[in-house]
Amino acid sequence: MNTFARITSYLFHPLLMPLYATALLLNTNNYLSYTITPSVQKIIYLIVFTTTYLLPSLTAMLLLQKGKIESLQMEHPRERSIPFLVTAVFYVACFYLLQKIPMFRVVGYAILGAALTIFISFLINLKWKISIHMVGIGGLMGLLFVFTEQMHFNFLIPITIVAIVAGALGTARLQMSAHVPSQIYAGFMMGFGVEWCFMKSLAYFT
Repeated sequence: MNTFARITSYLFHPLLMPLYATALLLNTNNYLSYTITPSVQKIIYLIVFTTTYLLPSLTAMLLLQKGKIESLQMEHPRERSIPFLVTAVFYVACFYLLQKIPMFRVVGYAILGAALTIFISFLINLKWKISIHMVGIGGLMGLLFVFTEQMHFNFLIPITIVAIVAGALGTARLQMSAHVPSQIYAGFMMGFGVEWCFMKSLAYFT
């Protein structure tokens, strides 16, 4: 069970959520997948992968090498502040770069919403350890709900799959003793709520 928990935690690491969200938006039956050419899609994937996964991961490894964090799991809340802030900056950079591409801006706004959840996680982390894994999967769920409501995307199957994954991920984090139940539930609800509210607000202000 511990092996399953670790594999689940790695496969659904919060840094991978933007990449998974992008893949869903560009590979399901919706107008984004039809209107964005394959060559532009490759550029989008490259930008998202580099800024939301590769650079934050390299930063964490550098902090580990410098002794600023004890492990890449960052089990102690005090270790998470710098990685959270740096990652949020990289996500904002991703948003900026995506705005330079001639396409619908919804992908970039989704990344910006994720940056907001990371910053809020940073503030919460100053006083209390929240599950960033559940923040990530909750944000993905919130995003799918907004697209289903506002843009009428057919995301019923992805929503069902993400719900199952969220349950498995929460169980995995508990199995690893990485969090207590309150941190799991709070992380999911915060990620979902912030991403949902942020994306919903765009319908009124953009």
